[in-house]
Formats: sequence, structure tokens, C-alpha cells
Amino acid sequence: MSDPLWHHYVPRMYLKAWCDPDEKDRVLWVYKENLRPKRKGPKAVAAETGFYASEVEGAENTTEPVIAEIETIAAKHLQKLRTGDINLTDQERAEFATFMGITKWRTKFARDLMNSTALEIMRQGFEKTLRDGRVPDIVAQLEEERGAKFDVPIEKIEAMAASIADGTTELVQSSKGWSIKTAFERGKEFGNLLNEVPWCLLEAPEGWAFITSDNPLLSVDPVARDRGPKGFKFTQAFQFVFPISPKYLLMGDFVNRGDGKAKLDAARVRYFNSRHAEEAYEQVFASFRSDKVQELVDRIFSRRNPLVRKPPPGMLDP
Repeated sequence: MSDPLWHHYVPRMYLKAWCDPDEKDRVLWVYKENLRPKRKGPKAVAAETGFYASEVEGAENTTEPVIAEIETIAAKHLQKLRTGDINLTDQERAEFATFMGITKWRTKFARDLMNSTALEIMRQGFEKTLRDGRVPDIVAQLEEERGAKFDVPIEKIEAMAASIADGTTELVQSSKGWSIKTAFERGKEFGNLLNEVPWCLLEAPEGWAFITSDNPLLSVDPVARDRGPKGFKFTQAFQFVFPISPKYLLMGDFVNRGDGKAKLDAARVRYFNSRHAEEAYEQVFASFRSDKVQELVDRIFSRRNPLVRKPPPGMLDP
């Protein structure tokens, strides 16, 4: 774990809040499908070797320092919220919103989702190009740009394009540089949205605790979702939930007129915990060991659809 290329895709400084206060060691409980809960330190979870190691020359190890700076700035604001103080200054709020946006899009789930979407759009691009009969025109344009003709006959090029379009040839998005760049771009944009939404700090009652996961910030916009992914735009129906500690969960939506606080009952804590189990990618984290949480994870994971799904057909249609 001392490897400098051991990269967290969920912030370690965030996960530390879920260390079990009853355990001698600084450990939290990790829940996976059909496995017993395991004790692990925050350093050992939600991380992979070389996750942010870009293949771009000169930028191989530049991501981690940027992330570390974002986390350092956000840490004091996170601590303030964890004391139950929702009264952040405009600057503190904007900085923490940026942290949440980056946290949303730096995860393993977000990367797999971005890669899957990019590949499906590319496949649909080949499909549309073939359908429109544009392969000869594109080949001619490329030949003119390179100043030489391709050695491969047009029929073979069309056959190669067809094998990509019908899925016979599998596409792979292997550029970490692209994934990292896209995550920061989307994270910054998403952070701007989070900063616009009124926040509410929700407190769990005595004897209850929020859980979290390797996909810790959940968001939903049913109106935008029903309109489909093409030309997607968030609406006033947008909502996010982000557990910041076992005691507090940060929620935001446009229903509230200003930032505030509220205390929840046990039923609402169970509801939010179920939502987080449903949206966890591979792992759920808790500050306690519980057979009921393991049963919840097993039940939800066994019946749910894959979180990473291909976009619908016709993404490139006018």
C-alpha cells in the first residue's frame, strides 16, 4: 500500500469518517455481494494501482497532485459540515461543490460508464456512416490529406467498418489520459450545478448511521432522464444525496429555498441506505458490522440490472 501508484478513486480523507469507533484499529467494514463483511483500513479500499497513471508523455503522474490539492482545500469544509454546521461561506460552498463534482466523476464506476458510452457512440458512428454510404467519401478525404492512397481496397475497409458496426469487432477505450481529462471536465461542470442547488444537512437519529459506497454521490433528475440522453440537460427536478459521515448526509434539490438542516427518523435512514446500496458499484462501506447490511447488499446486487448500460440506439440521428 506504500506504492506511490496506489490511487484512490474515492477519497481516503472522505472514507476515514467510516472507521468503526468500536474497533481498536482504524478500520471500516466492507460489504460485497455474497461475501462476509471485512475489516479494512481506508487506505486499502476504493483504490487501484495506476488508476490515474496517464500514458500521455509528460503527464504520467500529474493527476494525483491535483486531486490532493482539491482534497486539501475541501477537507476543512467537510469537517465543518461534519460538525453539523451548514453555514458555509460562498467561497467554501463553491470549493466543496467542486470537490463533490470531481468525487462523482473520478470513480471506477464513472470511468467505466464514460468508456462504455464513448465506445457505443463510436460504434453508432460507424453504423451511420455505412448506412449513409459515406465510407468512399471519407476514405477519399483521408487519402487526399495524407497524399497517398491506402493499400487496402475500399471493399475491405467497408467490411472492417461493418464488423465494428455490428459488434463483431470489439472496441476498447484504453486511454487513461482521455478518461482523466473527461472526468475533470465533467466534474467541474457538475460541481457548478451542485453549487446552484440549495443544500440540506440531514442528521441520523441516535443509534442509526448512514452507509456509503464506491459510488458515494448519487444524483437523479427524472424529468431529464425521461427526455433521453440526446441533448441531456438538467432540470429543476435535479436532486443529489451525499453521505458525509455516518451521522450526516448532505442532500440538495431545488425544492428547498435555502440551505438548512433537518433530523431524520430511522425509516428515512433505512431509505437512504438502501438507495446507496442500489447505486454502489462493487462495494458498500459502513462504520459497523451488520448481517442485515450484508443481506441488503446480497439482495440488491442479485436482482438489479448492471449499472453501466449502453446508450440507446439513434444517439447520432438528427
